[in-house]
Amino acid sequence: MVDSIPEMRKSKKRKARRARLIGIAVSILILALVTISALYLLGWGDAPSSVLYQLITGKAPEAVPFQFEPGGEAFAALGGGVAVASSGGLQVYSSKAELVFSEVFELGRPAISAQDDRGVAYDMGGTAAYLFGKDGVTARITAPGKIISATVNKNGYLALTTQYDGYKGLVTVYDRAGSELYKWYSGSAYVLSAVLSPDNREMAVLTLGQGGSRVVFFTLDSEQEKASCFVEDAVLMELQHLGAEGVLAIGTGELVRIAPDGTATYLLDYSARYLETYALWDGKAFLALKTYSVGDQGVLAVIDKSGAQLGALEKDEKILSVSASGEYIAVLYPERLVIYNRQLEVCAQYEGTAGAAQVLMRGDGIALALTKFSAQPYRAVAGTKEEERWQK
Repeated sequence: MVDSIPEMRKSKKRKARRARLIGIAVSILILALVTISALYLLGWGDAPSSVLYQLITGKAPEAVPFQFEPGGEAFAALGGGVAVASSGGLQVYSSKAELVFSEVFELGRPAISAQDDRGVAYDMGGTAAYLFGKDGVTARITAPGKIISATVNKNGYLALTTQYDGYKGLVTVYDRAGSELYKWYSGSAYVLSAVLSPDNREMAVLTLGQGGSRVVFFTLDSEQEKASCFVEDAVLMELQHLGAEGVLAIGTGELVRIAPDGTATYLLDYSARYLETYALWDGKAFLALKTYSVGDQGVLAVIDKSGAQLGALEKDEKILSVSASGEYIAVLYPERLVIYNRQLEVCAQYEGTAGAAQVLMRGDGIALALTKFSAQPYRAVAGTKEEERWQK
């Protein structure tokens, strides 16, 4: 057990290593201009929350295996169900593994992002994007350039980041009906992604340039920048919007909270370690940090938006996938699945998950171990004997 993660002080050697990382990242952007973002997603209330459901009924929520036909390439939790994107289109399943709807369209490199009961399926590096809810596709969008990333807020408003000739990126905001609301062109730094506030009024954009990363804040009723924050010698990878509190930003070597006025609060410096994987959810970050660039030894940690360490745990296994939602964090190892609480105490452990490549943690306390053609449910609390039989 690890009691705490010490604050890492920067050295000249460490700054040189991080500067090289930035140079490599910028070079990749110049050549490809396509950034793959990890998507750790929430969904809609088709399935009851574990806490409320158990208080009312005294039972754990139902866990049912899923079968995907045809197979999926990108997945998102959508309430109690699953949204599945493939080269041939989109399928959405309910919490009972029933097909809710299926749409046929072409996606060269399928990607998906969702929050609550809204989502977007898109062609990374292409121009097609499809907004959807739990009942079907609500808008079909042709992007103005090759898509770099896409995110939706809980109301289904879309922030679409694309390439654009003559600029280093364009962010276009759409409402859930697909109507264009806002555009911002970046001329000075490469745009990686953008996130919208829960009230649809503000946007934060993540850019990368020489010397570090910049987060720029906008209100959607003005073309002027509201504020910005430059994080020197940093490669930030993802933002989570915190509403009036700004954004939580995770990088290769730091976790930072940035207020809407551009003020940065450094929550954790882990630049002396190697970030293996992470998850952002509900103003918290799960971090898997390796001690060395090779091998699997390291530490797991959960940090909240105030910088408080909720839990820490030593690790010595490779992590295939991680997902967090509500009270739980699901970590998929090569031979087993472990479900932790926010303090990184083990709630449940399941052997024999070899073959699964990804995990999705639902808000009702059920984790889905995913293959291309199926999703096997595993719960954080004891289930029925029938469900236990499925999980053997």
